[in-house]
Amino acid sequence: MDFAKRAVDVIKKYNDYKNEGETSLHELIIEVCNLFDSAIDSPLQSNDYRFLRFIASEIGVPQYFDLLFDRKKADDTSYQLSDLLATIQDASLFVDEKSMLHRYQKKAYDSFSINQQNRFFLSAPTSFGKTYLVYKIIKKMSYNNIVLIFPTIALLGENYLKLLDLKKNTAFWNQYNIHTLSDEGETADKNIWIYTPERFMSYIDKHNTKHFDFIFIDEIYKIDNQYIIDVETMGENERDISFRVALFDTCLRAKDILLSGPYISFPKAIGNRSLKLFLDDNSFSVLNYNDIEIVNKVYLPVNEKKEYQFDKLDFNIKCKDKKKKLLTIINAILDETNDNLDKGTIIYCSRKIETESVAKFLVKNLDPKDDIPEDLSIFIEHLSETFGDDWIVVNSLKYGIGIHHGLVPKYIQREIIRLFNTGAITFLISTTTITEGINTTAKNMIVMANSKGDKALKRFDAQNIAGRAGRFNTHFSGRVITVDNDFLKTLFENEECLKHKGYDIESKKTDVDLDISKSDYLTYDK
Repeated sequence: MDFAKRAVDVIKKYNDYKNEGETSLHELIIEVCNLFDSAIDSPLQSNDYRFLRFIASEIGVPQYFDLLFDRKKADDTSYQLSDLLATIQDASLFVDEKSMLHRYQKKAYDSFSINQQNRFFLSAPTSFGKTYLVYKIIKKMSYNNIVLIFPTIALLGENYLKLLDLKKNTAFWNQYNIHTLSDEGETADKNIWIYTPERFMSYIDKHNTKHFDFIFIDEIYKIDNQYIIDVETMGENERDISFRVALFDTCLRAKDILLSGPYISFPKAIGNRSLKLFLDDNSFSVLNYNDIEIVNKVYLPVNEKKEYQFDKLDFNIKCKDKKKKLLTIINAILDETNDNLDKGTIIYCSRKIETESVAKFLVKNLDPKDDIPEDLSIFIEHLSETFGDDWIVVNSLKYGIGIHHGLVPKYIQREIIRLFNTGAITFLISTTTITEGINTTAKNMIVMANSKGDKALKRFDAQNIAGRAGRFNTHFSGRVITVDNDFLKTLFENEECLKHKGYDIESKKTDVDLDISKSDYLTYDK
C-alpha cells in the first residue's frame, strides 16, 4: 500500500478514535507505525511532513517524526503556525533539556510525586522503555538510597556500566556511590545498589535494619514459576522463591517502589486473585500499558511452498526442508536493502543444540563477511586463541552470525549482543536467553519452534520472543516470521494471570513461603 492510501486510512482511524468510535488507541498507533514505515521509501512534500509531525504528536509519540527525519536525511524545515499545537504537545513530554519521553512513559513518570507514597506495578510491552523510564524517575525524585534489582548478572552488569557512564558525564549521577556486591560495607550519603534478588537478600541478611528511599524490581513476573513454566516442570527453577523473598523485604524497607514486567495479565473479576490481594495489601497502583505497542509487529507464517510478498520482502519457498526455508528468508532480508537497520535478525530455536545446528547450516550456505569490522576481527582472534577455530561460536562470527544460549560464557554473550547492536553481526541465533531483558536492535524475528526445550511455549513466552522484533527509536515496525510451527496461535491465545503464592490459600508453599506469608493465606493440617 502506498503512502497516500495509508495516510487516508490513518485520517479515518484518527477521526473515528477522536469521536469515540470503534477504533482503539492501540489500533491507531499500529496504523501510524505503518504510515511512517511507508514514508521511509516514499517521496514526501512539505505538507506530508507537517501531517506526519501532527499525527505523531497526536498519538503521543513525536519520536516517530524525529526518527523518520533522521532515516530520510530530510532537510525540509519549513514551519507554519499550524505546527504550533504539535510543538506545544511535544514540549510537554520533555523531562529535562535533552530527554523527551513518549506520552505513556510520561504518564508513568508523572505518577511519582514527592508528596506521597509512590508504589506502582508497571506492565508494558518490551518496546515501552521501562528501564529508561526508571532512570528519569530517579532523577526527578532525587532519591538518596536506591536499590535496582535485575534478574540476571548480565542485566546487572549492563546497568552498572550505564551508571558508570552517567557518573562520568553528568553531575547528578556523580553524586552516587554504586554498589554491586552484598558484602560492601562503606556507604555515602547517596547510594545505588544494583543487585540480583539473591544478592539483595544476602545484603539484607547483613544489614537487617536497612531502609531505602526507592526500590525497582525488573521482570517481576518471576515471582510465579507457573506463569512461564508448564505444570510438569514446576520446581525445576526455584528462582521464584528468591524473587518473592526479595519482594517481601522490598515492601518492608522502601516507601517508593516500582515493579516492572512485560505483558503481565492481571486478575479478572473471577479466578485467582492473589496478585490483586498482594497489590491491595501493599498499596500498589497498577500502570497497565500492555496495549501500547510503541513498535508495531507484522506477522507472517511460512508453512508451505509458495511465493510470499511480505512487508517489502519477496521470496519463493520451493522446498519443504525447514532450514532451506530459513535460508531463503535470510537471503530475502539481505537482498532487501542496504540499510543495516533493517537487516538485523534474531533466529529463535528451542534448544542449544538447535542453535548450533542452524548456525552450521548457514555457515555452509552463506558467504563469509568480506568487510569484518575491526572490533569483530579482534573478538574472533581472541576466541580463536582461547577456544580454537573449530568451535561453532567462533566460526559463525566470520559469517556475521552470533550464537546466544545459556552455555555460552557470559562475557561472550555480552560482546555478541554488543556487536549485533552495532551491525557488525547481522544474525543472532538464540534460545529463550534472548528474552531475559536483553536489549537488541533486531528488525526481524524468525521463529523456528513453538517450544522451549520439550515444553510448548505459553503466550507470555511467545509475547516476549515476538517483542524482540523492532526497537523503539530505530524502527517503526518489527517483523515476526514463523517457519512450520504454531507460534502465532500461541501468541494470541488466552493467558492465565500472574499469581502470588503468598496470597493464594490453595498454593502449596515452601518453608520459605511459610515464613513470609500471612496467616490468612495458610492452611493447617488437623
